[in-house]
Amino acid sequence: MLVAKILFNSVISTRGAKFMTMDISNFYLNTPLKRPEYIRMKLSDIPDEIIREYNLRARATPDESLYIKINKGMYGLPQAGLLANELLEKRLNKSGYHQSKLVPGLWTHETRNIQFTLVVDDFGVKYTRRE
Repeated sequence: MLVAKILFNSVISTRGAKFMTMDISNFYLNTPLKRPEYIRMKLSDIPDEIIREYNLRARATPDESLYIKINKGMYGLPQAGLLANELLEKRLNKSGYHQSKLVPGLWTHETRNIQFTLVVDDFGVKYTRRE
């Protein structure tokens, strides 16, 4: 929150600066895991319509459980946020964006006058020109 306050203060203190928010749709959910995870779900936790559509009773164990292999991030996995952040950082670095060494959580571009804060895949961006 402190970094966001610093960025907001910078926007109102910089002549001609503007602020916008951005979100990378489903980035968190599409981040590959380093190794698969497995979960068990009871058929009783799944709507009947889904059970019928995907013929899940045929795949269930005798105690009416499904064992599911997870290859990408999902809500509730402790490592999902960190993996998404690491992948996004790698991609941003390739495009010239780097996290400040003095203010963790504040990102800048090598040549453009752009600063932003980042929480998983949500951006708060300060800019002065449309580029």
